[in-house]
Amino acid sequence: MLELYSYYRSTASYRVRIALELKKIPYLYRSVSKLRKGEPEFTAEYRKITLKN
Repeated sequence: MLELYSYYRSTASYRVRIALELKKIPYLYRSVSKLRKGEPEFTAEYRKITLKN
């Protein structure tokens, strides 16, 4: 299943969520916080799957 890591204020991820819903593509929504350390975007697992390391 597709996993979407998203910051709730991101307009780019908002458009992706709309497209996924319209096309009825199942996905798992993962909320990330840009303000607190210890969230997924700071873990090695998350950095491994992102384009920017």
